Amino acid sequence: MASSTVGPKKRKVAEELRSFQDRWTDTYFFVEFKTKPICLICNESVSVMKEYNIKRHYDTKHANKFDKYKGQFRQDQVNSLKRKLSAQQQVFTRANPESTCYVKASYAIAAILAKKSKPFSDGEIVKECLESVAEMLCPEKKKEFSKISLSRQTITRRVDDIGKHVEDKLKNRASEFIYYSLALDESTDMTDTAQVAIFIRGVDANFNKTEELAALFPLKDTTKSRDLLEAVQTTLNRFSLQLNNLSGLTTDGAPAMVGTHKGLVKLIENETCKVGNTLMLNFHCIIHHEGLVKLIETEACKVGNTSMLNFHCIIHQENLCAKSLKMDHVMKVVIKIVNFIKSQGLNHRQFQEFLKSFESEFRIRIW
Repeated sequence: MASSTVGPKKRKVAEELRSFQDRWTDTYFFVEFKTKPICLICNESVSVMKEYNIKRHYDTKHANKFDKYKGQFRQDQVNSLKRKLSAQQQVFTRANPESTCYVKASYAIAAILAKKSKPFSDGEIVKECLESVAEMLCPEKKKEFSKISLSRQTITRRVDDIGKHVEDKLKNRASEFIYYSLALDESTDMTDTAQVAIFIRGVDANFNKTEELAALFPLKDTTKSRDLLEAVQTTLNRFSLQLNNLSGLTTDGAPAMVGTHKGLVKLIENETCKVGNTLMLNFHCIIHHEGLVKLIETEACKVGNTSMLNFHCIIHQENLCAKSLKMDHVMKVVIKIVNFIKSQGLNHRQFQEFLKSFESEFRIRIW
């Protein structure tokens, strides 16, 4: 059974907001580059922005050689190493407009492949198509199309970069949220892996609304409330969101979500109460934006009541329609057929051949 107690909060370096100190440059020959400390001597980076780590790197690798430099001579060494590092960076950052066009084209094709859920290796097929078309329509430009990098490894990097860019944009918007709410849904994919989708919806001081999929967590082991809570906490930490700004939580009616004592909702309630947030609303099985509407009504009518409103198991429209139309005699037959096909591999293979014989659009089971 899932435990209702929340373990001790782990110390996270990312939350400490450490900043680079200028004195580290003269003392340890370090500079800051893209939020990371870089050694001017060996160009290695230190993972944690902490003086202890930087000092340890300097003492271990460079102290014997560079401790002898003092005063102005040490400053001259620092300036010389800075110029060398700057020159190296310019070599990698300097790009001509022509090569930039090839990179942009590669990103555009990678974005299309990702949106269409196509294999990344299809980029090589796309390149062959482009070269064939160019050879027929504009032979003099064929070499230009050949310069577009569309290998599987390149497309993978491009999609990662695009995903990181989208995530950074969402992080920037999330940093301006006055209030936000979450919607969670857990279901099993075709590989029998539980996937938890976490949606976030927030509003800033100018009433600009943002609603996006924040994370998709695969749960390889159990799907208990503690596992779900860990996924939520990881998402909140990633976007630097605080529980005292959480205004609503929408979940399905699974026991791990809505258990009275040990469900995810109860665990999050306990966490929000620790930070003084007693106004979080909890909604089950209804549209996400209704939670924000109800929050506005509650704030307008608030007279010191801190009790949480709870709506549980609103009937889905599909179920309501099925019961109203009295479709039991149809559903029982369909369920029996599906169970028969799925019960044995032989039945499934024979069913696939049956679909092929009729040139069906669907060649595998779609349920």
